[in-house]
Amino acid sequence: NGFGANFFVMWPRRVCSVALVSLRLSPTISGNPAQPIFAKRNAGHSHWENIRRHKSAMDSKRQQNASKIAREILTAVKSGGPDPEKNIRLSSVIAKAKSYNITKDSIQTTINKAIGSTDKLEEITYEGFGPNRVAILVDVLTDSRNRAAQTVRKAFTKYGGSLSQPGTVASIFQSQGIIQFDTDQTEEKLMEDLLECPADDLTFNENHAIVSCQPENTHKIMQVLISKGYKDITGETTLFPKREIEVDTSTEDNQTILQLIDELEALEDVQKVTTNLCEINQES
Repeated sequence: NGFGANFFVMWPRRVCSVALVSLRLSPTISGNPAQPIFAKRNAGHSHWENIRRHKSAMDSKRQQNASKIAREILTAVKSGGPDPEKNIRLSSVIAKAKSYNITKDSIQTTINKAIGSTDKLEEITYEGFGPNRVAILVDVLTDSRNRAAQTVRKAFTKYGGSLSQPGTVASIFQSQGIIQFDTDQTEEKLMEDLLECPADDLTFNENHAIVSCQPENTHKIMQVLISKGYKDITGETTLFPKREIEVDTSTEDNQTILQLIDELEALEDVQKVTTNLCEINQES
């Protein structure tokens, strides 16, 4: 099934806007390939506008993210080896690194360092609530559990939030596989190439494609797309909230939630911050 109105919160912040017509792929039935049908997204949410906003925000943070990408490469190499053709996780991280304008030489240097590295990085997810009871998940990749816990807790406390017990916040979200890539192919050709894949939804705009699927199918779809010549594909499991918290961030009193998110994202050990925040602006 497609997301309907839940697809938009792929990133820490979301602004409510207009509807978008997109392509949905119906499930495979009795072994027959999925057939495309058009479905209009409801509830007045613009999927593509949020993608555009997300890409703009990411552009401003590329230098900061370079060291975080290096950590992802290290973890990917240690878990699946240094060959991106045999390690789909590494292939995805390399594509992400390229999108941050990290050079091919720098990527290869990082891979080479990872091969002989004895560093051990631990993946941890912290759960908490920020101001206005906004649910927050903080994904961390660290070589010091104590340092990571201390800095994350300090940020929450500084802005009036608090950490929670495992499972308290995670239950508010549901997981979805998200695959992204740029392509010169037409939308019709991409639809054709996806027919044999267990994809749930496709959004295509300005040569940028986003495919959604069940998390367990992410790597399978990536492998099919790679075999058909698509390049620089990123794929990950992303969390979407089952319910949102609307906050009027145009008021000074409500700015603290945005400040908390910014501070968490800037922490050295933090890889990703996910929330159920829906920004509204009652002044506009």
